[in-house]
Amino acid sequence: MNTFFRLALYFTFAMLFATIIGNLVFSTDAFETVHTAPGYQDINETNALSQLTGLSGGMESVWLIATTIAGITAVGISILVHNVVPIGIYLFGEVFWTSYIKLSGILSVGGFIPEEMLILAGVGMTMLFIAAIVGMFTGSG
Repeated sequence: MNTFFRLALYFTFAMLFATIIGNLVFSTDAFETVHTAPGYQDINETNALSQLTGLSGGMESVWLIATTIAGITAVGISILVHNVVPIGIYLFGEVFWTSYIKLSGILSVGGFIPEEMLILAGVGMTMLFIAAIVGMFTGSG
């Protein structure tokens, strides 16, 4: 873990793992609180994007539009500069922020973790993300 890029990559894998484990526990109906937890229901074609991102109330559509525009921009920049780094940054950012949004939704269920701690974690994750992007651009990852 000698670079911020590797540190951010490890945190991304940890977030993905925690999100998968959390969804597995919620989907098994092992605990009675699952039925009262907001936003956890079976995935179908009408709520798949909401379940994937953890967003609701139309924000999942905004997320889809923003990431689609970012993806098209990344491909365009990659063609212009003849380098695949912008596409890699787009894919890393997509996985990183989708996992973080979903994980923060899982962690906020029940109110056991104070909201201020989640905000501090978000600031820390933003710094790690920026460091990872700098590492990708400079090739130190």
